[in-house]
Amino acid sequence: MKYQVEANGTVFGEYEANSENEALDLCAQDAGYKSVADMVERLNQPSQLVATIAES
Repeated sequence: MKYQVEANGTVFGEYEANSENEALDLCAQDAGYKSVADMVERLNQPSQLVATIAES
């Protein structure tokens, strides 16, 4: 499935993934983190990323 990942109205990309969580992790990895959990820990703030099924 293809997911669109965005935060605060900014689209960061579309990711081929098996779940919303996997798409979020892929986006975080593109930003240089190991996962969303790693990003949250390193930034010391909650993630605003949201994954939704991309329109084809």
